[in-house]
Amino acid sequence: MLLEIFSICSLLSVAPFYDCSEKWEIRLYGDFPTIQCNNRDQHLVSLGCANLDRDLIHIVDIPDYRDEFGQTVLSHELEHLRCRCNFHN
Repeated sequence: MLLEIFSICSLLSVAPFYDCSEKWEIRLYGDFPTIQCNNRDQHLVSLGCANLDRDLIHIVDIPDYRDEFGQTVLSHELEHLRCRCNFHN
């Protein structure tokens, strides 16, 4: 179930570190939906997904979750959009 949609200014690697002429959309879900991410349908079994083509992040609302590096799902997916890369490959 989709809980909320909000947008933020895009993030940059250098000062001023954001660009409000470009917006990124974040969709927050309360469950694990089937979504469109990176041109393929997938069931969101992970906690998040960044669609690099559409400046869109899908995340599942799991309060207080952090990965082994202490990073939240949102900060992890924001890094994908900021670098325009899939660093998992």
